[in-house]
Amino acid sequence: MKDLKSVDLKGKRVLYRAAYDMPMKDGVIQDDFRITSTFPTIDYLIEKGAKIVIASYMGRPEGKYVAELDLRPVAEKIADHYPDHVMHLAHKIDDPEVKKVVDTMAEGDILLLPNVRFYPEEDENDEQFAKLLASFGDIFVNDAFAQDHRENASIVGPPKFLPSYPGFLLQKELEHLGHLLDKPSHPFVVIMGGAKVSDKIEVMKQLGKVADKILIGGAMANTFLLAKGEKIGASKAEADKVDVAKDLMEAFGDKLILAEDYVPDVEGEDQEHFQYLDIGPKAIEQFKMHLKDAETIFWNGSLGHTEDAKYAVASQAIAEYIGSLKGVTSVVAGGDTVEMITLLKLHDKFTFISTGGGAALELLGGKVLPGIKALEDNTVE
Repeated sequence: MKDLKSVDLKGKRVLYRAAYDMPMKDGVIQDDFRITSTFPTIDYLIEKGAKIVIASYMGRPEGKYVAELDLRPVAEKIADHYPDHVMHLAHKIDDPEVKKVVDTMAEGDILLLPNVRFYPEEDENDEQFAKLLASFGDIFVNDAFAQDHRENASIVGPPKFLPSYPGFLLQKELEHLGHLLDKPSHPFVVIMGGAKVSDKIEVMKQLGKVADKILIGGAMANTFLLAKGEKIGASKAEADKVDVAKDLMEAFGDKLILAEDYVPDVEGEDQEHFQYLDIGPKAIEQFKMHLKDAETIFWNGSLGHTEDAKYAVASQAIAEYIGSLKGVTSVVAGGDTVEMITLLKLHDKFTFISTGGGAALELLGGKVLPGIKALEDNTVE
């Protein structure tokens, strides 16, 4: 891929693709991590005299305007961070007035386009829509790692028409996640949680080749327990993935470690409809024991039903423990895990917090992300 630092940006219009899909409640951004993660690239673009046109999306509006998914709160966050620069917010993309604004922007000005998913052409990967977006820039910069696994018009389209570069955030994502598959320092411990085994099969296969231990928690652990013939009551599990779980346990043997105990939602052993909603206190100590000498840690997915504070105990305990370790390379990916680390104010205790959930898993699972391939294939000068 091309190097952004190799291009003269002064006076250039930069179409900047960011991934500003984040939790919102009553029009208020709950976690602005994905916004703040793009500031280093935006800082550089401003410093070098670029005019910045930002494209992004939030949620799944299915090709129509949805007020709750308007990007105005994003524009306000960006404007607050750059009070000395003019911040524009466009209300339409297919409007000649937008082109006029772009053409009259001064160096360091920022324009945020409306949610590109308000247009059905975005998810349809429509080439004419991509060409329209590309008309707002002289070069394209992709920092939208969290959405680079999607073949959307604003991701894979602009590199067909503009010289294209990865932003600094995207470079960091590829560097830190790639290192996990390349040459991680050992012992290398992987923590896999979340709901579904099916979402993690390929990444477990790939990381299992290089990891020393894989610790399993979250609802996905129930599928492994089911595969072992243990009773899980009404716990969430994927019955159709039991054979997959068996294959993974056979392939990785003692490397794959299930929690010693679990926290049910009801008391008593003879409860037909209990659900396991967290790993238990013994398991917390068990996981800590396996983590204490690690030199590399990768964590994806919460260890319990963290939406309820009663079942966020293990995830919080493990997050705080990893944050206390010295000299370890710790990488986290996955929205619920990142939200929890944000809530605990532990960002600075981890080596790298990925902005990607699905994208990170697909990359680590060996897939070629469409957004990355588009940059690699870019030949426009």
